[in-house]
Amino acid sequence: MKVKVLSRNPADYIRECKSDIHKIPRNIDPSLHPFEAAREYTRALNAAKLERVFAKPFVGSLDGHTDGVNCMAKFQKSLSLLLSGSCNGEVKLWNLSRKECIRSYSAHSGFVRGLAVVPTGEIFISVGDDKLIKHWRWKQDDDAKKSTHLVHTIVGKTMFQGIDHHWRDSVYATCGDQVDIWNEDRSEPVRSFQWGVDTVHSVKFNPVETNLLASTASDRSVVLYDTRGATPLRKLLMKMRSNTVAWNPLEAFNFTVANEDSNLYTHIQEHLNNEEEFPKDGQFAEDIQAIKNGDDTKGIFYFFELHDFDKNKKLDGLELFVALTDHHDKINTEQDGRELLEEEVESLIDNLLDEHDLNSDGYIDFTELMNTAPDSLWNKLGKV
Repeated sequence: MKVKVLSRNPADYIRECKSDIHKIPRNIDPSLHPFEAAREYTRALNAAKLERVFAKPFVGSLDGHTDGVNCMAKFQKSLSLLLSGSCNGEVKLWNLSRKECIRSYSAHSGFVRGLAVVPTGEIFISVGDDKLIKHWRWKQDDDAKKSTHLVHTIVGKTMFQGIDHHWRDSVYATCGDQVDIWNEDRSEPVRSFQWGVDTVHSVKFNPVETNLLASTASDRSVVLYDTRGATPLRKLLMKMRSNTVAWNPLEAFNFTVANEDSNLYTHIQEHLNNEEEFPKDGQFAEDIQAIKNGDDTKGIFYFFELHDFDKNKKLDGLELFVALTDHHDKINTEQDGRELLEEEVESLIDNLLDEHDLNSDGYIDFTELMNTAPDSLWNKLGKV
């Protein structure tokens, strides 16, 4: 009979001193720990969150508004001053270094929609739902009677949704039913811009090219303007509505829009140059016959945008099929012609792709349509 004695090394489980932690046996076999990666991910995420909490990113709060804050504006010549407008029509001037309210104004009866500061820093302008534009002087003068009073009031025809001041000149812009350019010394706009019938929610002047400004509207568009011209420059259509726009302070033609899909979209000059945008007057062309007698470039663009259902700037076979069948159905009804067979439509689609698909990717983009002969597209569709 054999007797085997169990032998263990005390160094494997006994602490060397009282300050050491107890050694716990652990099997590191991955098959016994299927959720190890998930646990490590959770621990790393919690550690990152705690690191940001302990970093103390919160600097302070400005308490005093009795309703929600709807807009803010900063001073160009003073980093410690801030304006805020609330939903009850109150405007407050804050000192950020001391985190206290300097002055409070009962500015509007309703929402304060926008605030703008004159470059000199002595006057600020507010707009609200009461259709009023108010000029305020906040700076303390030697004469106490001239301090913190209402300088000028302009009664508008419609409600204003936003305002922004020119970076150097005595000019500011308001938005609402349209974009209006105002002079500080006049009670009527010196110029008005309108593209469509939707409400314009925000407007911003370019800090570098100061004659340029951008606006966002409820029709999901971003429109660029030049105050020296009589018409808008360009209109960009987003998938969802953009709430506001901000220009790049260093690169003159780059701007970023805050979209309702929780994303920020930065548009750069190269992308804008590659896109062909034309004014849309509400009389959108319904078929090729309605636009083939007009300008070829504008007609092709209308046809392209009308049938680009997924808005990817390309026409695939299905979109071409819908374009051809819709066009033929209308012409067929008017002329009592025969019904177009599916095989004939597929043959026409193949011919269009062979002729216009220059890079052979299975799609036709707007550049490929413009690089090929425009008449060939109208002729093929007219013979359907």
